[in-house]
Amino acid sequence: MPIRFSPAISRSGPLFRCFASNATKRNVPRAQPQPQPKPKLNEPSPQKLEASNQYPKEPWYRVHIRIIGKFAGFSLILHVVSTYGYSINLTGGISMLPTVAAQEEWVLLSKYHRRGRDIEVGDVVSYYNPLVVGQMVMKRVIGMPGDFVLRDTPGRSDVMVQVPEGHFWSAGDNQAFSRDSRIYGPIPLALIRGKVIASGFPSGGWKWIVNTLKEPEEFRA
Repeated sequence: MPIRFSPAISRSGPLFRCFASNATKRNVPRAQPQPQPKPKLNEPSPQKLEASNQYPKEPWYRVHIRIIGKFAGFSLILHVVSTYGYSINLTGGISMLPTVAAQEEWVLLSKYHRRGRDIEVGDVVSYYNPLVVGQMVMKRVIGMPGDFVLRDTPGRSDVMVQVPEGHFWSAGDNQAFSRDSRIYGPIPLALIRGKVIASGFPSGGWKWIVNTLKEPEEFRA
């Protein structure tokens, strides 16, 4: 008589399949997760490495060329501004008292007026000393080309001289302690570096330099 398996333990039954699958799971070892290596200190991440590989490193000489170009551009702009725009200079001496302090006072020069452009009588200008190479002085303009001016200090002599073409006559506000055109005569307009438009100290107290010479009433047109 043939033996028949009960449906509960039949190989094709659901209970047998459940026991078989559980046994299979218990016998098969599970895959353990692999530990990820810890990144070293200051070591770039894989994302950064991938980005750096996409954009190759710039050659060293191009970096130097770009730095030199920026420095040259800044120097060119500074040169143009200081030559044709404005510049700040430190003064010294008592020849322009009380308009400008005797020492450690800064003045603002307008280079638009260099070489005598639009300079008028009464303006304070900075120019190269015609007797000392490279020395710069600051005086007030007393006469322009064609004007008649006193050759000496007022009260000492009444001799008048005419300012030649292309020149100007200068004098310090503190005439008793000033070396100006009374010593070396008329000065070429080409020696003018600029017009002094303001003075002051780095800590503050800046003021505008104004034209204090006024045309006499009886000589106005």
